[in-house]
Amino acid sequence: GGVVTSGAILAMAAQLEGYQVSTLDFAGLAQKNGAVVSHVQISDDGSLDVVRIPLGAANFMLAADLAVAAGAGVLERCGPDAAVLGNLDLAATADFKRDPNLVIDAGLHRRVIERTTGAKVSLYMHGVRLAERLFGNAQAMNTLYLGVAYQRGLLPVSEAALHRSIELNGAALELNRRAFLWGRILAAKPELVTEILGNADPKAPQDLDALIAHRAEALTAYQSAAYAAQYRQRIDEVIARETAVFGKPGKLSRAAAEGWFRVMAYKDEYEVARLHASATYGKDPVFHLSPPVIARMDKLTGRRKKIGIPGKYALPLFRLLRHGKVLRGTMLDPFGWQAERRWERGLAGLYETDLRDVLAALRPETLDVAIMLADLPDSIRGFGPVKEANYQTAMQRREILLNQLRNPPDMRQAAE
Repeated sequence: GGVVTSGAILAMAAQLEGYQVSTLDFAGLAQKNGAVVSHVQISDDGSLDVVRIPLGAANFMLAADLAVAAGAGVLERCGPDAAVLGNLDLAATADFKRDPNLVIDAGLHRRVIERTTGAKVSLYMHGVRLAERLFGNAQAMNTLYLGVAYQRGLLPVSEAALHRSIELNGAALELNRRAFLWGRILAAKPELVTEILGNADPKAPQDLDALIAHRAEALTAYQSAAYAAQYRQRIDEVIARETAVFGKPGKLSRAAAEGWFRVMAYKDEYEVARLHASATYGKDPVFHLSPPVIARMDKLTGRRKKIGIPGKYALPLFRLLRHGKVLRGTMLDPFGWQAERRWERGLAGLYETDLRDVLAALRPETLDVAIMLADLPDSIRGFGPVKEANYQTAMQRREILLNQLRNPPDMRQAAE
């Protein structure tokens, strides 16, 4: 919190310089569960007589969410030469909660936007990841992009007016100043983006060998090199069997590479601590957590209530707790007695048994169901009651798939 919207900063800066300003915000609750579309119009001749930007009249769009920017009621307001600053880190819509396998494609939205606007003068970056890496606050992307826009000459106001507007808004003053400055720097030196993000690709590698190496590296950090070697050995067995049956590894090997990673790298208290301890945060962060024993249960939801823990207490605890991974899965693991941790550990054994059956029964007529069984851990997502509900659903589907594996269709009868 504490970071104002770029539209508010721009509107106030324009007013400070004597421009006529019109602003209108739309909260798209039904479409995006909270996304806001801001119309900001600036004029020096008193000609503003409508609150919404007319169709085809906008000359600049800051697209913090490409799905919203490409949607009806927004994109058609941009002129054919409009410059766009787009965020490639696409947020999940409400539909994603109903379908966790929904494809979220920022590239698709970008192509839609570029067909209407000035693609040659537009710029697209991973804004959320940049803001989190630079400031530990994703919302700082708003002011970061405002700095980019100013440096590229897209705003009709002065730097002094923008800085004064940031001061008058009064929210996270130093953070907003830094974000604005970094926006200017990245506009002047876009090559720094790669250096800041460290060539990190948010998507898994497409090449199977690269995927396995990527997952093995993650498992080494998660637990140990020996743990990662165990993962590789398990995947090698699948690759060898699929190659023996079909001549080369394919979809089954990739599904198993992902499935084994998911069951081996469940996110417990030690992993949460490791991830927080290795991240960078802004000044005085507060972590909202629901630790066992300390946090009380909510009678309505059946979940532990979250409590706010200041960073000065939480971060040292994270740095200490991350070393507790050596206790993971042992009798000395104080968190391992929880019901969720017990079935998470048991899932690995269950998955090993299922894959053994899959490899023994592997042939052309069982390949599809084999892939679905190998891919089953992907459907067990979330935390707490959400993850447990997904687990129960997956177990029901598992019984159906195992029955299909044991009783595949007769290919001769199918041919007849």
